[in-house]
Amino acid sequence: GVLVVPSFVERNECDLFMMSASDHIRQSSWKPHQKYARMRLPVASKLAAAHETCDAVIRRALAFVETNSELSTRLFGQAQALSEMGVTFAVGEPAVNVYRSGGEFPQHEDGHMLTILVPLSPVGDFVDGGTAFWPTEASSEPFDEAAHDRELLLVRDVTGPGLLLRLAAGTLILFV
Repeated sequence: GVLVVPSFVERNECDLFMMSASDHIRQSSWKPHQKYARMRLPVASKLAAAHETCDAVIRRALAFVETNSELSTRLFGQAQALSEMGVTFAVGEPAVNVYRSGGEFPQHEDGHMLTILVPLSPVGDFVDGGTAFWPTEASSEPFDEAAHDRELLLVRDVTGPGLLLRLAAGTLILFV
């Protein structure tokens, strides 16, 4: 499932990530991935100025997951103290992705226990794209847009992903 929490990350935190990424790009000769028009900036190695804020956001997200004891127990085997547990990441994570015109993160399965995603750019900056989810057999129920918050721009496309989210900066997106 996908859980969306508007206004979870403060504007100044989003700005810090964006400024750190911009500073790194400006000071390096690093270029976007040719095929995907995207730069992936691991926080620990490329964005040291944002490391502490990144850790705080992750801890807050884990504390939020903790408010749903069934979910936290299913994912982590415990319903309390998630924000205090040792956390491991996939190689190169956490990271900030910077997209250029035509940029994309190709369709993939994360395969992780929990993915925490936060858009940093204002929703108006999305000309195309967003965060897409493809239906699986287990999620074949039709999506009911009327039941969801109208602050979100939800796009249905039966020929592509089952759900495309273009969310405001600072929105927390959790998925398993």
